[in-house]
Amino acid sequence: MPIKTAQEYIESLRKLNHVVYYKGKLIKDVTRHPATAPHVWPPSPPT
Repeated sequence: MPIKTAQEYIESLRKLNHVVYYKGKLIKDVTRHPATAPHVWPPSPPT
């Protein structure tokens, strides 16, 4: 089943349970960590 929305994509990343380390520390949620979140979330609309 293809991913249809941004929210489905983000949920799929959380469900995968990746083991990701950044600077020697485990990242528990790649969708929220400051080092990886910018690559997951779309940029904010211009103000």
